Amino acid sequence: MEISKHKYFIKLKRLLFFCCALVLSLTIVVNIILALYKNKILQTLSNHFFAPVSVENIFYLPPNFIVLKSISVAKSKIRQKILNLPISCVRFSLSSLFLEGNFQITSIYSLGLNLDLNRFLSFTKENFTQILDFLTHLPNRDFKLTVRGIAINSFGKNIYPDNTKADLNLKISGTTISASGSVGKNLFSLQGSSAEKQINIDNFKFLSKDINSQLRGRLNPNLVEFKGYFLINNMNPAEWPGLKDILILDIDSRITIASEHIKAERLNFSINNNPVRLTADIFLSDPFTCNLKFFSDFRSLDNKQEERLKNVALIAEITAGNDKTIALNGSLDIASPEQKKESLPLEKLKLDVKNALFNFKESFGLKLSASQINLFSQTSANTYNINLENFLAESFRSDKNLQSINFSAQLYDGTLQGNGQIKMQQFMPAVSADIQIKNVSTDKLDGLLIHFSKVRGKLSSQMSFTNYPQLVLKGLAHIRDGSLNNFEFLKWLADLFELPPLKKIEFSTASADFIADKEGVEMYNMDLDATDVKIKGYFRLKENDLVSSKMFLSLRSNLLQKSPRFTPLLRLINAKQELIKFNFQLSGNLHGMNFQWLKSGFKDDLQKAIPNFAKRGFEEKIEKVIGSILEE
Repeated sequence: MEISKHKYFIKLKRLLFFCCALVLSLTIVVNIILALYKNKILQTLSNHFFAPVSVENIFYLPPNFIVLKSISVAKSKIRQKILNLPISCVRFSLSSLFLEGNFQITSIYSLGLNLDLNRFLSFTKENFTQILDFLTHLPNRDFKLTVRGIAINSFGKNIYPDNTKADLNLKISGTTISASGSVGKNLFSLQGSSAEKQINIDNFKFLSKDINSQLRGRLNPNLVEFKGYFLINNMNPAEWPGLKDILILDIDSRITIASEHIKAERLNFSINNNPVRLTADIFLSDPFTCNLKFFSDFRSLDNKQEERLKNVALIAEITAGNDKTIALNGSLDIASPEQKKESLPLEKLKLDVKNALFNFKESFGLKLSASQINLFSQTSANTYNINLENFLAESFRSDKNLQSINFSAQLYDGTLQGNGQIKMQQFMPAVSADIQIKNVSTDKLDGLLIHFSKVRGKLSSQMSFTNYPQLVLKGLAHIRDGSLNNFEFLKWLADLFELPPLKKIEFSTASADFIADKEGVEMYNMDLDATDVKIKGYFRLKENDLVSSKMFLSLRSNLLQKSPRFTPLLRLINAKQELIKFNFQLSGNLHGMNFQWLKSGFKDDLQKAIPNFAKRGFEEKIEKVIGSILEE
């Protein structure tokens, strides 16, 4: 009995030894084969990944595992690593291998993946169609993918604080697809299915502290469609104190995909109850180009219905080169179909930009150039139009929320230069700027202010602009070597006194402070110095072209003596002073102003020179001498 047991254990040991030797031999043989065919295996992997794949070592472990060490995927030609992986374990089906002669992978487990986000996005853009085609043609087999400890980098640096890691779990069971994972504390999940050349996404969820999103749709190599929503918490309440949440609802999209061409036929959604419609033509070839159209009926991000409705239209042609530049041609239109009390009376705004070039090559900031910038705006009181050529700007970040900018341009036949700051304030960029204008012919500026069409001369100006909390443009304008032509008030005075020289007054200098805001446009501290005429006063243009103004004129007596209607008055008061002063008030509509002769020293002397007349009689007497003088 003991002898038989002894023989049994000997046979068992021999069998185990034989099996171990067989497994060891098989392992050695398979590893030798893997080493011999390593280059072919890498070529096959490179074809599947659409990029060169390198693996330091490939090992076979019984019974059905292959271990790959030091895996990396790089962009073609330039060999920049998109991802690298210290170790990955591949499990395959023995039954498929021996019964069907088919090497079928059933699961992959990977640990410590390092992903360069910028290169990965660039790689995805370049191979988008091929990747979708590969995914939609996967065989209906059971498969599991698990990746632990994903580090996401950008230009070699971890873009998440505290070295946050990501995980991914993917499971394919027949036609059913499910996935889940995390990026730090952010969770995502996907439920879907595969059909012929198509993946249906029944439910994709993304959940984090600040974002909650749910999408559904379908994708194939030629089409992407999805619907759903995004709920975004206010992640910076100090910067956006009035905004609680951003709700992006009713997403409805249809995107077609062809060779290096993506066409967003529609991308519609609402953001905090403001509807948005977007279309785009994107060409992925070099250079990258995009023709974008954006439309929105926008009121407010904080759901304040008392805010005015604004119809926004943006049309842009964008070209991005590999030299860190972006070229832009486009237009922005903003129209306000309704007016509300205490709001900026802006009815229309249009910005046209031609041949703009954004240059990101400099490390300190952004450079911008544009051959032409045209700005048109219309308020309830006025219209403004300004054209800039050869615009140059340099922008740099002063602190976290403040962008500083220096700029210059050709303004018609003169120059414009200045500096400004841009800061996000509430729901719009708050812009402030100091601007200097030199040697611009005023007749070129009639689009900026209609009154410039009546002025000839060279304008220089110092001004400041801000759009928050109210839009205000103010400054000092100085005009030299000019003339004032057919100004309504002076035309009236010239006709009244039969004094044609007043219709065109040539002057050496003229200056005025000015301000344009929601109340209208005002010029004050006006000071014009001509040989025979001096003018001071203010001129205010309000809503509906209503004028409020006072003009203080000083006319030389030798000029007045040329008037057949005024000479009798000079004789009447025996005026010997060199300058005769007149005060007038202007009111009414700009295109039909009323003029009133106000009290002045000359008028007092004239009244004293006509004794025994009541005021009414005085006016009648004056009318007989110089024509119609309006009642006080």
